[in-house]
Amino acid sequence: MALEGCKEGFGWSSTKCVECEIEAENVHNCNTSLTAISSCKAGYVVSDDNESCEPCADNCYDCDETLMCDICNPGWTVNEDNDACIECS
Repeated sequence: MALEGCKEGFGWSSTKCVECEIEAENVHNCNTSLTAISSCKAGYVVSDDNESCEPCADNCYDCDETLMCDICNPGWTVNEDNDACIECS
């Protein structure tokens, strides 16, 4: 059972939050398994093998597994193809 209350870099294990066992950068949490990434920090997405965090496009705050940008950083907007963020004018 996943618990959303663990702080960044930790996941739920039976009765308490424990540090993620996976050694990767930009990990947000490992609630599904202590050895697999559940979510990444903003601007990154979980890789297909759940072992790393892949960067989204520049200035993209949230992207999906195909690296299509869903939300850009403030002052930026998604282009027509959803594969990049362009600066607002």
